[in-house]
Amino acid sequence: MDGNTATLKLRQSGFKTPIIALTANALDPHTAKSEALKRGFTEYLNKPLDRRILVENLRRLRETSANAESN
Repeated sequence: MDGNTATLKLRQSGFKTPIIALTANALDPHTAKSEALKRGFTEYLNKPLDRRILVENLRRLRETSANAESN
C-alpha cells in the first residue's frame, strides 16, 4: 500500500494525528503539495530533505496539537 492510500484509509477511519508526506516526486512542488493536502496529509516535504525545515514542521505540528488538546 502506498502512502496516499494509507493516509486516505487512516483519515476515513478517524485518525487525526498529523501525517507528513515525504517524497522525491518530480512534479511541480506547489501542485504536489496541494494534492497531498487534499488527500489528507498534514504537511508535504520534498527530498532531499532540509533538516531545518523538518524540525520547523515538527515543532509547529506539536504546538498545534498541544493547542488543540488544551481547547
